[in-house]
Amino acid sequence: MNTEHLRLFTSLVNNLNFSVTAKEHHLSQSAVSQAINSLENELDFKLFKRTNRTVTVTKAGHSFYHKIQTILTALDTAVEEGRTNYQTEISNLNLAATGTSFEQSLLPQIF
Repeated sequence: MNTEHLRLFTSLVNNLNFSVTAKEHHLSQSAVSQAINSLENELDFKLFKRTNRTVTVTKAGHSFYHKIQTILTALDTAVEEGRTNYQTEISNLNLAATGTSFEQSLLPQIF
């Protein structure tokens, strides 16, 4: 399942407007519509009722929205924690040298 499609879905639920959602995500209205259609096809249920002028969320869409918000928040937290841990890991990188004069000439005197 494409996380960008899920983010577009949650944005569309909040906006109930394809144009506004498209602008928020720097996409065309058509791209948002295609992403939502793709997500609905993958899920095998409709998330929205569409008419010429309005968009409303289906009951299934509301239920899905609440679960997906939790999942996306957890995903964002996991990514941020991973980045933080990685930055800590690379900042703690230790160099080792065997002590030969050649290696000592390449490395600055630390101690």
